Amino acid sequence: MQYNKRNWALNRRTVLRGLGGVSLGLPWMETMLWGAEKKELANSPLRLGVIYQPNGINPYEWTPKDTGADYTLSKTLRPLAPIRDEVLVLTNLNHDLKKGRDRPTSGHYGGTSNFLVGNGVKRSMGSDIQCGVSVDQMAALHMADQTLLPSLELSTEPEWTGVDTGERITQLYGNSISWLTPSTPLARERYPRLAFDRLFGKTTGLGDTRSVIDLTLDSIHDLQKKVNQEDRHRLDEYLNSVRSLEKKLEFSEKNQRPVPEALLKGRIPDPGKAKSHDEHLSQMMDIMTLAFQTDRTRVATFMMGRSSSGIDFSFVDKKCGGLHGMAHHAERKEKLEGYQIANEYTVKKYVEFLQKLHSIKEGEKSILDNSMILYGNNMRDGNSHTSKNLPILLGGRAGGRINPGRHIEYPEDTRLCNLYLAMLKRFGLNIDSFNESTEELPQLS
Repeated sequence: MQYNKRNWALNRRTVLRGLGGVSLGLPWMETMLWGAEKKELANSPLRLGVIYQPNGINPYEWTPKDTGADYTLSKTLRPLAPIRDEVLVLTNLNHDLKKGRDRPTSGHYGGTSNFLVGNGVKRSMGSDIQCGVSVDQMAALHMADQTLLPSLELSTEPEWTGVDTGERITQLYGNSISWLTPSTPLARERYPRLAFDRLFGKTTGLGDTRSVIDLTLDSIHDLQKKVNQEDRHRLDEYLNSVRSLEKKLEFSEKNQRPVPEALLKGRIPDPGKAKSHDEHLSQMMDIMTLAFQTDRTRVATFMMGRSSSGIDFSFVDKKCGGLHGMAHHAERKEKLEGYQIANEYTVKKYVEFLQKLHSIKEGEKSILDNSMILYGNNMRDGNSHTSKNLPILLGGRAGGRINPGRHIEYPEDTRLCNLYLAMLKRFGLNIDSFNESTEELPQLS
């Protein structure tokens, strides 16, 4: 059967429907859109992503010594080498409020919730938490009617609910960087399988263990007949990536070493737990990639760890230990050495994510070209808890609205919220300020 291109048109929100309510999104394909819609796709939608790493960085090895496009990568930023032309290194951006206000911006817990907000959190023991609307949720609200999910929130660790007596603040603030309203932090999904199901429909527990691809196979075959040869290749690559992720998730769920039942009683992990922290990070970033590739959402945040995370980094190097313990290095050489190794590792994982996005083409551009991917931390130094000169990277070109590949050093009192204002304006919001911003951050274009 021949299809007339004038009568056949799909948009980016089209999904392949399958059994049991399962659906599968589609990657960009050039033969899907015609006329005005095809012209519109020349300016593909922007995405905003955030990769958050807790507990600060080694402040002695982060900042490049020179600026501009010819800067020399610092020790911590060496993993950027293969993709440095796609990343901005931004120095001297701060979250510091006026003294005397009982709204802490630094510290493990208050600083975490404040990272994407910028006006501080209310010092609370838990009953009356208050922060502000985060930059990702401002962007998500702007795009809420354009995608299946307004936003996607991911993490690797469970929530804490106690009170930190040292900071005199509830640990609830350390669980989320995304705030829908000033009193509503958003819960995060930490199990890869459940995050996958959120994107593509529930594929487990329905009495049908087939892949999401198998459940939508009829729709896939029908689509393959309609698209050109290049788009069939794109579709095959995309389906292979979905299948590969499914296999990794299935392996993580099923390939557990058996142990005595008595030892497991009350301690059995929930389904979908990755077998290692490294695999957990990779799976979550694969899910973010698929979310952007299928246009299921254009806004996603991923917390590599919660506030005060004690994740053991000895899997990277035996010199490492728990992240929180290394962050409180007290200038001890052995702790700084392990801390440094962990810092370089997390930058490397960020680079891997950017490379995934860079490899997926949308016409003449890539998903990374049409994205703003922030990497950051709510502390400069995990030992001192300072929120001055925060470690901030910004990957992507925002559809041509950002000129990456440089190290930019701003005046010491520059607000991080100025960057958030600039990002929101590039995302299409017609606003003049964002929380504690004083002006749009210059020099990005």
